[in-house]
Amino acid sequence: MTEFNFKNTDEDYAKRTKSSLIINLVVSIIFGLIVTASSNVMWGIGIGLIMFIIQYFKADRRNNVYINKIYFDKENISIEFVDHKVINTITGHLSEFDFKKKAALQRTPTPYLAVYHNNELKIKQFEVDDWTESKMDDVINSFNKADTEA
Repeated sequence: MTEFNFKNTDEDYAKRTKSSLIINLVVSIIFGLIVTASSNVMWGIGIGLIMFIIQYFKADRRNNVYINKIYFDKENISIEFVDHKVINTITGHLSEFDFKKKAALQRTPTPYLAVYHNNELKIKQFEVDDWTESKMDDVINSFNKADTEA
């Protein structure tokens, strides 16, 4: 039996969202000022606004999904996650699941844990709060060990 628990509260979600908004706003303003200096004010405002909107939706998607708990034994697995403040659970046989670490191209490559159920991508867990790249590696290694023993 292997179990991973991760802390996630409404305050953590609010903190993640606020932090993303501030970073996106600052980067969009800087980029807009650069465009304004090289072109004109309208282009700078337009490009800065478009960049902010795109980054807002990307960050919103990243911050809304959070895996709270992963439990598996030699045969079965259960994953509890929050998606837009709604708690969901996926369960099944170990052979139906696959965990992979991938990288999303943001400003820099950002690792995320991809959870597949029956070869369909179900969850993307990005590196936030308790979820670090090393925790993703721990989950993948533990899962692969349990899956080969099954």
